[in-house]
Amino acid sequence: MKKAILCVGNELRGDDAIGIELGKLIEREYSDYKIFYGYDTPEDEVYAIKTYEPDLVLIIDAAVGDDDSLEAEFMQNEAGIAFNTHTLPIHILARFIGEFCPKVLFLALFIKPENFAGIRQGLSNHGEKILKAGFEKFKQLNSILNTKD
Repeated sequence: MKKAILCVGNELRGDDAIGIELGKLIEREYSDYKIFYGYDTPEDEVYAIKTYEPDLVLIIDAAVGDDDSLEAEFMQNEAGIAFNTHTLPIHILARFIGEFCPKVLFLALFIKPENFAGIRQGLSNHGEKILKAGFEKFKQLNSILNTKD
């Protein structure tokens, strides 16, 4: 199974970089995933992903939700959750990628709105906690995928 990850985020907006940071962590630990860094314009990576011809694309991005207990979850477009601040909403991007890739998943990393306002490099303490939770969710997914290979 060819697996790709599209990492989304802005490294100058604090915790908004969490998708990029998780991608870097995965890239160091797992060689069986092709990582694409979409930063603020993830749609710019769609052609490269299509050319790679993956069987699965995992999109990773920061999200803001109302529930403080949320850390990292696989999501669909559900009411009440802001998926992104990008020009092209993530759920539309996922639908577009789904036209050429049989399986598209979205891993939402729930950050606090105050931790991605303004210009700031690096993750907050809360962002670091969510990064670890996101990596654990990814490892669970990877374990499931490896049992199906």
